[in-house]
Amino acid sequence: MFIDEKNVEFLAEYISRQINNIIPDPDSVSKKSMAEVLIESRFDIEECFSHYSKLVIVDQKLDNVLHTDRYAAILYMLSKNSNKIANNVKLATKLYCINKYLHSIDVHFTSELPRIFRLVHPVGTVIGRAKFSNYFTIYQGCTVGVVSERVFPVFHGPVTMYANTKVLGRSTVGSNVLISQGVTVIDTDIPDNVVVSGQYPNYTFKAMNGHVLEKPPYRYRGDVSES
Repeated sequence: MFIDEKNVEFLAEYISRQINNIIPDPDSVSKKSMAEVLIESRFDIEECFSHYSKLVIVDQKLDNVLHTDRYAAILYMLSKNSNKIANNVKLATKLYCINKYLHSIDVHFTSELPRIFRLVHPVGTVIGRAKFSNYFTIYQGCTVGVVSERVFPVFHGPVTMYANTKVLGRSTVGSNVLISQGVTVIDTDIPDNVVVSGQYPNYTFKAMNGHVLEKPPYRYRGDVSES
């Protein structure tokens, strides 16, 4: 269990105070309303983090808010559920804003990341509309979203986007794919089981050696065949 009564109490006070200090409007966020969203988000947070490798998360106590990659993920999930479950758009917006303020990541609460995902020091990353699959990993300086006509990318399985990569427009990305640093994918179909390099429209697809979920330094635990 990642979230127990002690975690909820600590995080509710910590996050509500943080929001009210950063966004000091008269309509302050109460500890009670924050606790309610935390309880509603318990399953999402536990499901996501339970798949992280033990090599990465030695201390699984959720009250370690100084683990900023995890904290950015928590703020996103709270923001999404504030809007989707609690129907509290103002709280969702404030959580989105402080995530952007603290971590320089732009992931709106209407963006539907999968149940199992990982943000890796995601400074400068923008995640917009897309259809994601589980085991989505994204590094710093990346962009996912539309180009025009509201057509967005589709990810069909586990994918890792290394630093400064982009997946845009009418793109489809297969399962077990690693997108190499600096690659921009626009309106392109990427097959399964490849490492992508090069630049639009001249991509190189190299056969994946093994599974993307087993690539260091950020592995996932469990049977990768389940992905």
